Amino acid sequence: MASRRVYIDGISAGADMADIVAVTYPDLFAAGAALAGCAFQTCTDVTGRAAYQTMAARARVVPFLIEQGTADTLNPFPLGQTLVQQWLGTDSLAGHDQLGPRPSSIQNYGLNQTPAPGSGNACVYTTHYNFPCPGGIIGFQGTYPYTVETYRTPRGCDVIDFWIIHGLEHAYPGGNPEGSYTDPLGPDITQVAYDFFSHHARGACS
Repeated sequence: MASRRVYIDGISAGADMADIVAVTYPDLFAAGAALAGCAFQTCTDVTGRAAYQTMAARARVVPFLIEQGTADTLNPFPLGQTLVQQWLGTDSLAGHDQLGPRPSSIQNYGLNQTPAPGSGNACVYTTHYNFPCPGGIIGFQGTYPYTVETYRTPRGCDVIDFWIIHGLEHAYPGGNPEGSYTDPLGPDITQVAYDFFSHHARGACS
């Protein structure tokens, strides 16, 4: 059972690494996740075909959790969308199930918040990038508003979850505020990834 539950996750450059490794070793990883990344081959493989060809004889459906902040100035939102497009194409080719360009379901959370400006944690990272935590400045309480787009195969298998976090900069949401590149406001993306992985043993969507 353990061999069917090996996962990979990463943020920023680590997100791109997670994508590359999952494409290169699809027979090893049950599923993957990426926060603030982009498509295979330096963001260019928007059809997913190059990733599928890299998988070669080991090609299989690899469920992927993709998270992207809309206010990210280092990895802008459209780059996160390229990763969604890549996995739509790669998983369609690997599973012989055409994933449509539109999500099977869309759920919105917290979009009706009434922020109180300056009432949150307006942290500023101590790195040379000096990114702020926009949610604290705006006054979101507890969590950023977010949207979850789910893509399922015609057989109903959830293979791609795209978490759009409205207002998040280039940071790990729900993280320790004393860490670098972390934002104390949720959603708790560690729990999100754990939940996604727990539903995806290797081969479940093949």
